[in-house]
Amino acid sequence: MRNNIIRFAALFCSASFLFTGCANQSSTAEKNASADSGVEAETESGSGNAIDNTSINEPQEKDEKSAGVIQFENEYKAISLDDEEKGIHYGEISYELIHIKDSGDEKSNGVDLSNLSEALEELDSEIENNAKGSAEEYKKEYAEDDYFYTDDKDKNIAEFSFTSKILIERADDDAVSLLLNNYEYTGGAHGSSSYVPYNFNTKSGQDIVFSDVLKDTTGLEDKVVAILKEDYPELFEDSDSTFSPEQTARDDMNELASNPEKASNPWYLTPSGVDFIFGEYELGAYASGSQFVELSYDENKDMFNSDISYGEIPDGSLITITSQGKVTVNGKELSIGSTYDEDSQAYTYTTTYDGKEIELDAPENAYFAYNYVARRGEKYFLLTEYATDNMIPELSIYDLGTGSKLPTTYEFSLQNGINNDLSNLTVTKRLDALSTVDATISASFTADGLLTTNGQDYTILSNFGGPNADTPDAMAHTLTAKKDIRCVDGLIKKGAKVRLAKTNADEKAQTITLLLSDDSTVTVLVETKEDGTHTIDGVDENELFDGIQYSG
Repeated sequence: MRNNIIRFAALFCSASFLFTGCANQSSTAEKNASADSGVEAETESGSGNAIDNTSINEPQEKDEKSAGVIQFENEYKAISLDDEEKGIHYGEISYELIHIKDSGDEKSNGVDLSNLSEALEELDSEIENNAKGSAEEYKKEYAEDDYFYTDDKDKNIAEFSFTSKILIERADDDAVSLLLNNYEYTGGAHGSSSYVPYNFNTKSGQDIVFSDVLKDTTGLEDKVVAILKEDYPELFEDSDSTFSPEQTARDDMNELASNPEKASNPWYLTPSGVDFIFGEYELGAYASGSQFVELSYDENKDMFNSDISYGEIPDGSLITITSQGKVTVNGKELSIGSTYDEDSQAYTYTTTYDGKEIELDAPENAYFAYNYVARRGEKYFLLTEYATDNMIPELSIYDLGTGSKLPTTYEFSLQNGINNDLSNLTVTKRLDALSTVDATISASFTADGLLTTNGQDYTILSNFGGPNADTPDAMAHTLTAKKDIRCVDGLIKKGAKVRLAKTNADEKAQTITLLLSDDSTVTVLVETKEDGTHTIDGVDENELFDGIQYSG
């Protein structure tokens, strides 16, 4: 048996929704704009992901924003790398930016957020510059090396891909902690994933340094190593005499304790403590992924400064559980883990809360799980999202107070979007809309543990292929008109390239908005026949467009 981290965090998949053989990436783009480095596309979020269950049509809950919850919105951008002369698409750069929602007011719960807003603007600039720099590097490498593509025009897998996503680990009146999760693939068997933490003082916008968090680092090495050995025993069982993960961890903690004023050290804040990150290859082989260790405030109060509050998930918020092992929720221990049986090649997931095991309903083909905790008033919920072989996620919700699963299972992901505010979540659904696509819509999480969508239209994400040549990405992000196509509100000329923008997701009469090259839009009505085929104005869709692909 081998213990595996619950949040492999793009070890084989990016932190995105597209689960194609656990190797593909999903990123988002809606609006085309020409750029020197390729075609740059941009959409603003606020529309979230799709949901599939009866609660969608129930009355939406309009809760007031709870104290301590800062509302954010994200902005997706993408750079497409194309050789227009050869008709080759050879790479994608996708990244995510973060803004304070309605930041013109610059206040939330009486706290002035103007300094934090400026700090996030600097972070966004850094992320964007890094993405554009990567694009230039890929363009140069492509121009100098013919290895990536030959004359095989049917090969449609991006050899270069870079995805940058933002995870909110903590966001309240005292501290905002973000994790930048970068995934890069430049050829070979697999890509690489890394985490860059950012910790901001909410009021000043300044970096929080380690000495702001821990006033006493005595015994820090021993505590962190002990947690590592409990949560990741396979790292120590499999190590040989030439490499010592324990010594590496001790050296890292010594370095951290010796430089407590550095803001770039690998740690971040959670509502219940401080988490340390050990990256890929640092403590084990690539298959071991990254490790996360939480030093909880409740168990180590004497080590922590009192300037930053701990121990409570703000009411109305969602937090991501990046650590395997134990975290504190409402003053009680939540333990999350998984094991892999090499004989059966199956994963087993286990969760206990306050000493009681929660019976999980993981599907048999689940190879990965993401975990979140939501708080509504005095009720706490565990949200577990499973990635499955069929690339359709299953999300189950458990009431931590009763230890029971709520009746509805959702086929959606929380892996796209800035998700910390339960009144403004972004959820992703897989749809058939002139191709199999991922689409997002805004949603709310109610006090009863239900997810309800906010509005009707789903924003269609542009989907980019990943590195696994055995499972090419079946997602189309651009279609080409084979003939003149009459639309509900206009005309698409033969040869025009269109990008899928949004849909009402109706299974039988689906309106789909298409973005033209001049940024104007047209709408087509796609009807689904009893045999499952799709028509536009009575004509089979495949007679009208090139590039339509559906995944099974």
